[in-house]
Amino acid sequence: MKIHLRLITAFALMILSSAAIAQSDAYRPDAGAMAAAPDHTAPGPMMENLPEQCTKMMPMMHQMMQMMQGEMIKGMAANISESSAPDLAFVRAMIPHHQSAVDMARAVLKHGKDERVKKWANQIIEAQEAEIAEMQGWLKEHGE
Repeated sequence: MKIHLRLITAFALMILSSAAIAQSDAYRPDAGAMAAAPDHTAPGPMMENLPEQCTKMMPMMHQMMQMMQGEMIKGMAANISESSAPDLAFVRAMIPHHQSAVDMARAVLKHGKDERVKKWANQIIEAQEAEIAEMQGWLKEHGE
């Protein structure tokens, strides 16, 4: 069971991390307004040098990633629900999830240009590191 949960967690982190990195500021609405999803068919800086076949596949790939994320989250939730120790399963899964957010935030602090994004990154690092520490403490309290 432990190896199964670890594999699911690792795969989920890989997909979620990839999706989070791929997202742009267009996914964050300003002042309560709804933002439009980015146009994945329009060539952006990273897509300008890709073959036409690749750029045509991008919208489909984006949709598939969203579907996979949803299914994996449902699977992880079901795994926690069916676990004999759901609290433990949840905490074990959340620590690497939070660490991925910290890693992505550190990358944007190093390479990003937008000050608003860097502000979010700093907030994420502060909040997620605090939660990781709390969860690690909880695991120790529970013999893990």
